[in-house]
Amino acid sequence: PTAPGGEFGLQAGLRITQAQFLGDLGRGIATRTGEFRKTAEALDASAAAYCASFDPALLDDLKLRFRDALIVWQNLEMVQMGPLADNANALKFKIYGWPQLSNYCKIDEESLAAVNDPEYALPSNTNRKGLQALEYLIYDSSLISICPATNPTKTEWEVLSPVQKWQARCAYMKPVAAELATNARSLEALWGSSNDNFVSRRINDAAGAQALVQELFNKLFYLDIEVKNQKLAAPAGQDIKFCNKTPLPCPDKEELHYSHLSKEALAANIRALADIIFGYGEPRTGGLSALVRSENGVDVADRTEKNIAGLLALSENQTATFETLIASKKAEDCELSQLSWDCQVRQAI
Repeated sequence: PTAPGGEFGLQAGLRITQAQFLGDLGRGIATRTGEFRKTAEALDASAAAYCASFDPALLDDLKLRFRDALIVWQNLEMVQMGPLADNANALKFKIYGWPQLSNYCKIDEESLAAVNDPEYALPSNTNRKGLQALEYLIYDSSLISICPATNPTKTEWEVLSPVQKWQARCAYMKPVAAELATNARSLEALWGSSNDNFVSRRINDAAGAQALVQELFNKLFYLDIEVKNQKLAAPAGQDIKFCNKTPLPCPDKEELHYSHLSKEALAANIRALADIIFGYGEPRTGGLSALVRSENGVDVADRTEKNIAGLLALSENQTATFETLIASKKAEDCELSQLSWDCQVRQAI
């Protein structure tokens, strides 16, 4: 039978073994790491092309390449295990530092340093590199530094012409994009191929396989903490931990407020969850719910499949902008009602 939401290729009622589930998971994530490497390399090439000419058409292409890389990355955000979890998530934060906030003033400072130093080398700080920095460098059309007026960077930046500002941003953008592509290649190599990867190497080790299932379960709390609380509740002003102005909104907490891709990023997170629950590939051969069903958890599996299909439909079928959707929640308390899209998604989670 096909689950509600079958238009997304979700197949309900399947049963698989733990070995089959882990094999599918390992292959699925290997496919995603390969896709991310390709999109990161395309983004790197597009940044170099734009910075060689400053052609507005090439800037449009650069924005598309950024979107491609970001959306694939958001799929991997849901499964921060193995190489992405090693060394306190070091590689993950080099690629995408969120939920840490970017230091945009420092990005301006680095841009000035890069354009003035032929021997410039990137800093180690992750709050001014990766996809977060590239979003600012590519999408901020104001070219106005947000550094405080008393900061020397502000003074140095504002005397530059628009052309000089773009030259400075490109001087920094190019090595940031190149490093992103390098990190994407590292992730692909560390995870492994479809047939030989971080997960597949542990399938035949009973203790290792069980540890993988437990690790995946732990990582799925990303949906609750990062998606429900930080991506949705914080900008809407309904989470005092992540928005200290609650019940007033915190628009500065929006995940991607330069590119306005926050809704697309959230949808990619939920698609990743659907992959885990229903299985990767086309056709899907079964995921975590199929494993739960095989372990006599039929009711849990059925309920999960129904809920995930509904959540996926909520995220995919909404055409309004993220900013509009957050604003339309207004003062609604999501614990009491779910009239707005924001509250509906949080309730579904």
